[in-house]
Amino acid sequence: LEERNEAESTATALGAVFTAHVKNTFHKLNVHAALTVTDIKASLRPAFEQAHLLQDINEREHSIPFVTIFLDEVNTSSCLGIFKELIVDRMLDGEPIPDNVFIIAACNPHRGNSLASHKEGWLQGNYYVRKLHPTLQFLMWDYGSLDSNQEKEYIA
Repeated sequence: LEERNEAESTATALGAVFTAHVKNTFHKLNVHAALTVTDIKASLRPAFEQAHLLQDINEREHSIPFVTIFLDEVNTSSCLGIFKELIVDRMLDGEPIPDNVFIIAACNPHRGNSLASHKEGWLQGNYYVRKLHPTLQFLMWDYGSLDSNQEKEYIA
């Protein structure tokens, strides 16, 4: 009887694990020229709330799960100051962001005339690539670019 109760408890626990609703801890913000500071704050609020919740739930644990925020094409926005505040200062409006928030950003290369123009291929049109804030520039890693064969392999 004791073995049966233990087996049922194990089955119940496993059932709960397998049917649990797991929340995604990865948040992506597609940055573009029309994005405002208000839009950015509204987009980040759920990630920060999730990070605080994870801290509260796991306060007795040795390891608190991270919430990752990916800022894509960060230098196409006119709001670079807020991104510098988030990434470098780890603050938003003078308030510290949660310790378990990991922020990573991707940016486009800034070349001479920063109005990038693509007339062929999968991307058409113009968009403005801004020069990064000097503090953000210091943190940037340049991975280079794809040669034409690599580009065909990944884009085609």
